[in-house]
Amino acid sequence: ASSYADFRARLERLLADAGARDTRRAAIALTATVDGLWLELCLDPTTFGPDEAADVIARALGAWLPEGA
Repeated sequence: ASSYADFRARLERLLADAGARDTRRAAIALTATVDGLWLELCLDPTTFGPDEAADVIARALGAWLPEGA
């Protein structure tokens, strides 16, 4: 649990450095999205590919960062 908390804290700092709003919730949302994508790919790797997964993360990240970041 502590390594997860350390990871999330580091992600919060990176998001803050990038100008993100509400870094705590952004870090939780992004981590949950990555975990969900990983689970989906493990359960059925034909559901979507790595490019689609990367696009999902990019869009989720874009929702938390200021325009043009």
